[in-house]
Amino acid sequence: MSPPPLPLPSKAAIRALRSIALGTSCAIGVLIEDRRRRISTLKTAVANKQKLQSSRQYHHNSLEELSWQLGAATVLEYSLQGYEKEAHRLERHDHAETTRYAAFEGAIAMNSEVQNSSIAEKDLGPIQRPQPVALQSSLPPPTTSQAASLITKRQIQSSLSNDSPNIAQISKAIGTRQPTLSATLGQSQGDLIRSIEDLLANTDKESLDRAVKLFILGGPSTPSNPLLDRWIELSIHITRKCQASGMWEEASQILTTIISLGPIDEAKYLAYNPLPIIEFHLCRHHPDIPPSADRVISAAKLYLPKLKATPHPCRMDWERMGRSLVLEALSSRLFILSQNVYWRTLCWAPKPVEFVGWAIHTFFQHSDHKTVVRIFLSQYARMKPSNRQFNETMDCVVESVLAMKGAHADEILKAFAKMDCPGNGEVRSRWVMRLLQAHWARQEGLSQTIELFEKAVSLGLLDKIAYPQGVYRTLVEMAVKAGDGKVAHAYADELTREYPDMKKDIALKLAGLKAKEGEWDSVLQAFRQVRPSELAEPTLYNDAFIYVLKIYADSHSAAETQDFALTFIQDMGIKFHPYMVTLIAKRYAEDRDMRGFVTWLELCSREGFGLDAGFFNSVLHNCSTTWKLSFPELCAIHSHFKELEPHYADEVTQRILTRAAHREGRDYNYSGQTKKAITVNRMTRRGRTTNQRDIYHAMNQELMRHKPTSAVMLYKRAIRFGMPFNSHCFRLAILATAQSKRYGSDYALALLQDAHAEGRDVEAAVSTFIRYDIAEFNGNPQDVIIHIRNLLHRLESSQIPISITVLTHMAYVSVQIRQHEKAVILCNIARDRSGTSHPFLSKKSFMVLASAYSELLDIAGLNSVMDHLSGSKYSTDKVLLSHFRSIRRLVRKKDPSDRRTATLEKILDRGILQIVQMRAKVRTEGKLISHETLRIVGDALADLQRESTEEGTPQPFIPTDTKWKKLDLSIERQVVANGPMQLVSVS
Repeated sequence: MSPPPLPLPSKAAIRALRSIALGTSCAIGVLIEDRRRRISTLKTAVANKQKLQSSRQYHHNSLEELSWQLGAATVLEYSLQGYEKEAHRLERHDHAETTRYAAFEGAIAMNSEVQNSSIAEKDLGPIQRPQPVALQSSLPPPTTSQAASLITKRQIQSSLSNDSPNIAQISKAIGTRQPTLSATLGQSQGDLIRSIEDLLANTDKESLDRAVKLFILGGPSTPSNPLLDRWIELSIHITRKCQASGMWEEASQILTTIISLGPIDEAKYLAYNPLPIIEFHLCRHHPDIPPSADRVISAAKLYLPKLKATPHPCRMDWERMGRSLVLEALSSRLFILSQNVYWRTLCWAPKPVEFVGWAIHTFFQHSDHKTVVRIFLSQYARMKPSNRQFNETMDCVVESVLAMKGAHADEILKAFAKMDCPGNGEVRSRWVMRLLQAHWARQEGLSQTIELFEKAVSLGLLDKIAYPQGVYRTLVEMAVKAGDGKVAHAYADELTREYPDMKKDIALKLAGLKAKEGEWDSVLQAFRQVRPSELAEPTLYNDAFIYVLKIYADSHSAAETQDFALTFIQDMGIKFHPYMVTLIAKRYAEDRDMRGFVTWLELCSREGFGLDAGFFNSVLHNCSTTWKLSFPELCAIHSHFKELEPHYADEVTQRILTRAAHREGRDYNYSGQTKKAITVNRMTRRGRTTNQRDIYHAMNQELMRHKPTSAVMLYKRAIRFGMPFNSHCFRLAILATAQSKRYGSDYALALLQDAHAEGRDVEAAVSTFIRYDIAEFNGNPQDVIIHIRNLLHRLESSQIPISITVLTHMAYVSVQIRQHEKAVILCNIARDRSGTSHPFLSKKSFMVLASAYSELLDIAGLNSVMDHLSGSKYSTDKVLLSHFRSIRRLVRKKDPSDRRTATLEKILDRGILQIVQMRAKVRTEGKLISHETLRIVGDALADLQRESTEEGTPQPFIPTDTKWKKLDLSIERQVVANGPMQLVSVS
């Protein structure tokens, strides 16, 4: 027997309860901003409706009347989701929010009316109404076309305005509303184009906005669209109307959409009138604030469409726009983008020669030297440039070659021989001279430079040079510096035969050969026979003397060098030259002769040489860094400088003293001027300065205090404050970032990649980063190799250059972890990048390859090490001698049955014997020189003693035999360390 039915409330009450639940749920969904919670609330309302309907006692027709409301609410939510996505594509989030809230308010108003109707009928029986088709809550999200069934507040209120609303009226209102944006998008492409054209026929801005939205949402997305031509014509019309209405963002968006489809005809592209749109992106809100990099990129995209054919020269306004884009791209450090703009503008420029010349000047001013050389070789050298600014343009090209350390010097010289120069068709001799010198410095071999010159002469270069004497004199000078007397005399004879007035100039150049051979009497005679007034260029006399003085200083003491220089000053009228003063001061500092150092500077000051702050700072910096004087010694020199020139000190002096104090670990415990000299101003500490020296000084100070994070913050604040990029500050920033626990190596690598992508000079920073990263990495040998390989791959994938010294250092690390094959590969990579024929680039490379070849039992490789050692400057190096002996001990511990072991030992014996013999030879020469020096000094002391005895004055102190031996030994050690010296008799 079934249980009796439960007492039931009235149907009107239940109807009101359900309406209140639905209205409350919708109101909560409107108030809550979180999207997920709003959807969950609406789903809960639907679930509550289903629970109420599941009861068998309440399945009445009257309960179905409101079932469409819950389904409509669900469709409403999904429709809003679809419309919100469309709104995001248009970047009109505010409009989407307004539409969403309007729809929700409509649903709430409708629910409120239904509630009132239910309450008024709670005592009446069920009302028989037409049954609408109920929308189930389990329907999937509607498509874009289904989103057109949104119920707006205005339509629902109009259908509910009668006193006795019914569902038929609401359904009629739904069916007769205006088509929405989503409904229009659901049409075919042809209908959509006609709809957009109808909207464009109206003059109001709302129709234009709607047309732009429809075009962007429903326009062509692929170049294979069958109606692409109609879309392009329509986009031209819309773009023109947007420009007329001041809707520049919309016009830019439409043009960008068309350009992204693929190549476009040039005539159609010009029909868009893109120049005002590009100017809109480049406009400056303030004259001193340039446009951002993103706006420059957007403008360049509109300027660089893919065209179906080669562009034709246009009007001057296109060239003007191209120049503006190039300047803005270079200011934003977008070098690749600026090059792309240049090539496109070159196609459009009506006067390409003038534009190419302007581009060379512009890229040179922004230090993009590679692009300067590339433009010259590919364009300018093949044109017929005018006489206007030709010399300035060529100066930029030559300076770019020098900045790249002689790269492409051979190609530039050959281009000179072939190009049509304006005016009389002559090439300035100084361009050729500087290119030859740069090529020689890069190749480190005179034969290759001579071969290049002969090749250029065969192409007719010599006939175009205005002053060929200077070129031949440069060749003689290079041959003298290279020590090739045969080549020097050959070119000297050819020059004096063609130009007899150059004999005295060449005689001074050839005096350098005599100086290298130690024939100082001949050198003095050569200078006495020539007067500066007799030379083509008076500065040649001083230049030749400075070169000879440098050779003399390499093999003589500071006092002897001073006497030699004073001989030229007194007899030949040589003036005090800054290089001469610095060279002799350097020799005194190297010998730690501070009294002679100060005496020499006092002499220079008395003779009228201007000792300014720059000179004193240069000397003080060399004393601190090169000659490694202690901080008290620097303070003493600082005091002497103040006595000579009270006003010499400046902010650079303060930085030099500060670095010296930190290097010795001193904490500002000095008094007076010294304490003041090692402080950093407060504005620099806060990063509110653009002085690069101050920022570098402050960052270096923070690193010495072991505060890398503070150094990074100083750099960042300075960059935000407007400090331009500086490679030295950036190097410290990378080191501080890698040392900081807050940032780390990954962040430092990201900074390197960003800076290189902007075209910055990051070579020094890369070297510092790699050395630090390798030193700090801990792990087994295989992990270290993997780490080095990954590090190289990450840098090279970003096309970041790696210096030769860093590669050699990595090879040294590979030897230490017994990865000898990797060490040889790294040395060979360094060789290829240096341009030399052998991998023995430094003392460390000799050590690395000797260790690697001995461990790999590579006989040929170790033989090459010893063969190249004999002709290198390390043939007497004591460190290499010790290293070879340690390698020989390791080889002797290997398997004696292996024949290769015995062969390697013999090769090492040969190398060790070679270094020992060279050191013995130098030592013998040093002993001879020391004995001769002591004999001359002894004779001079004896003469002085004899004269003093005759005059009755006290006799001077004469050293004993023990002191003579000590002095002899010190001179011998100096000769072994610095090379043989030559005696000279200066009258």
